Amino acid sequence: MTNTKANVYLATLARNLGWTVFDAPRVSSSGLPYLKEMYRHASQHFNSCTFYGYSNGDILYNMDLVVTLKAISKVQYRTLATLIAEISQQFNAFTTITMCK
Repeated sequence: MTNTKANVYLATLARNLGWTVFDAPRVSSSGLPYLKEMYRHASQHFNSCTFYGYSNGDILYNMDLVVTLKAISKVQYRTLATLIAEISQQFNAFTTITMCK
């Protein structure tokens, strides 16, 4: 997070609401954070979490996200990995077909 007046305000507001706010652990020469470094940093500071994720700040969620994550956490790891692989294959096939039209 760069140190602009707006970002300092938002970071303070988030902290006051109980959020943990970190500066990006590593950024590119243009100032964009490296996502892999953000995940690594989060997993080192919050090692008891079941999920780590990233979302743009302009996306809103309702409680369905929590319900979905709780359901996913009950699935065995191998089953979940297989499911993700199947969804990925279907998505890639759909994308290929769509792009060929």
